[in-house]
Amino acid sequence: MTGGTTMNFRTLKELSERCSESGLSIGRLMLEQQSRESGREPEAEFAAMKDYYGIMKDAVHNGLTRDTTSRSGLTGLDAQRVAAYNAAGEPSLGGDAGRAMAYALAVSEVNASMGRIVATPTAGSCGIIQHGADARLRRDGRHRSGCDRPGHEAGEPAPGAAAERSFVAAESLRHGR
Repeated sequence: MTGGTTMNFRTLKELSERCSESGLSIGRLMLEQQSRESGREPEAEFAAMKDYYGIMKDAVHNGLTRDTTSRSGLTGLDAQRVAAYNAAGEPSLGGDAGRAMAYALAVSEVNASMGRIVATPTAGSCGIIQHGADARLRRDGRHRSGCDRPGHEAGEPAPGAAAERSFVAAESLRHGR
């Protein structure tokens, strides 16, 4: 990863202004930024993002369906407990929050049990932000099993397009660092 460049915005308002100025969607703007940072063509960058998004979805699935007990025994299976609680009735914070919590725990537990994750966008969140968004997209019927084109239009998930250097951890994993 080449790095060295930074986002030209610090707030969502500034991001919105950049999109208005350029006439690009948030997804397209972020894809072009990520492409500049990585030195890859946008199509290659998008293909990598698609792969990372698949890993993220697999982490949620694995956390909700497999034994994720860590070697220490201190963590594991809480995501499945939360999902079961959610399925038993309306969670106190609502279905979206309950689903987001189950997804976030699932990814965190897969990480703790030495499973494969993509730590994005902060390299410490284990993909929690993405899965919170996924929970909402599922509720609204807009979740897709895969993304089929670069530049995502409104309403489509934009994996990794949320923050600066969103795929540092995945790049390190990919290159054995």
